[in-house]
This record gives sequence, structure tokens and C-alpha cells, in this order.
Amino acid sequence: METIIFIVLIALFIMAFVLFYSSYNQYKKSPSKGDLTGFDAAQAVTRDYNLDNYIIEQRGSYTDNYNYNKKVIKLSSIVFHDNNNYSVAMGYFIAMQAVLDKENNKMFKIRKLFEPLFYALMAISYLGIVLLAFANLDVMFLITILGLCLIYELVFLKQNLDIINKVKNRYAKNDSDLSRALEAFYIIDIAFGVLYIRVLIDKLIELIKSR
Repeated sequence: METIIFIVLIALFIMAFVLFYSSYNQYKKSPSKGDLTGFDAAQAVTRDYNLDNYIIEQRGSYTDNYNYNKKVIKLSSIVFHDNNNYSVAMGYFIAMQAVLDKENNKMFKIRKLFEPLFYALMAISYLGIVLLAFANLDVMFLITILGLCLIYELVFLKQNLDIINKVKNRYAKNDSDLSRALEAFYIIDIAFGVLYIRVLIDKLIELIKSR
């Protein structure tokens, strides 16, 4: 059974990267309307919602995030400078988190409190999946970590979808390419959330039956 779980984990790990990069490559080749960059998108949000947050370039790739403690919108170099639908969608999405912060959204504050732990657990789980090929690790330990990460994702999934809908209604009403780019962010997360939970449930059922 552990061999099957191992194969499933590796397959999901590979599929996640394939789906992410295929989505990324699709929308980074799709030019944004008005030649907007991710910085322009984030700046539009700060202007429209009267935010005083700084927007800075975060060196590296896929480093986009909203720093809750410093109230800073951080965009990766690609998102900050490039004028494609991926960059614009990400610029809107990250900047909209500053809006939730300004509105004192309780769920957002709870999410930011647990976010460092979430990223640490995800890093451990991915590293563990890779190490499974070379070491005799406890698969159930990794399944448990992934389960905790998925609980976190699902608890805050509605909030992420609400952000996407706000951006679509305000900035992407007449831009179908941008709307699809926004939807791609969490369609992938939803799909893998369901798959990982299925693996977790199967393992738990097996443990219960063995008692």
C-alpha cells in the first residue's frame, strides 16, 4: 500500500509542476490589454482603494506575496516588469490582499498568522516526497503534513475565490484572457486539494480497518 501511495505522491508532485508551468507559459505569452505590467495592476488597486502600501520588486521567481507585518506588496521581477496576463493577474491578486488588510478582514488576519507555518510544512512535504526515493521515510507522516496543508488551503479557499471575483468584476469585465488567467491560479489548487484529500482519506480508512 505504501508503494502505491508513494507512486501517487510522486505523480501528483510532477503533475502539479506540469500544470503550473503550462498555465504560466500560456498566460505569459498572452499580452495584457493596454500594455499593463504587474506593477501597473497593483498600483491601480492601491489608487482605487486609497491604500498607502509600498509596491516593491522581490528578486527571484514566484516570490509574489503580501507582507502583512510591513504592509508591503511584493512582486517578483517577472510580474513587476512584464506586460502579460499572468503578471497583471498576479499583480491584482497580491494587491487585493492589502485591501483585505485595510478592511480588517478577520479571516485574512488568521490566514496571515498561520501562513509561515503553512509554507514551512509545504516545503517539508515536498522535500519528503523527493527523499522517499532514497530513504525509508514514514509515508503517513508526509500524508499528515499534506493533509494539514490542504485543510489550510480549503479553509481559506473561499477568500481566495472572493478576491478573484472582486478583481474580475472591477478590472476584467471585458477581458476574457485576464479572467481565465485569474481563474487558473485556483483551479489548479482546487484540483490538487481534492486529489490529496482522497489519498489522505484512503490512508486513514486503511488504518481504521487494521485496528
